[in-house]
Amino acid sequence: MIHAGLDGGAVAASLADAMAVSREGTQAYVCGPAPFMAAVMAAGEEHLGAGAVHQESFAPAAVEGAAA
Repeated sequence: MIHAGLDGGAVAASLADAMAVSREGTQAYVCGPAPFMAAVMAAGEEHLGAGAVHQESFAPAAVEGAAA
């Protein structure tokens, strides 16, 4: 699903529309900006069930000797 150019409310509505017509057993996987992931997780939990929606967050690798 591409959400380029949509505001937060439109993204949430688009996600809900897509997930509402998903087949039984559908799994959703998301990575991306935190607000987008939160919207996908919320829509997924509502329409697919909490166990059917998964997220993965990425962070820069730690650099040895770098200030924390």
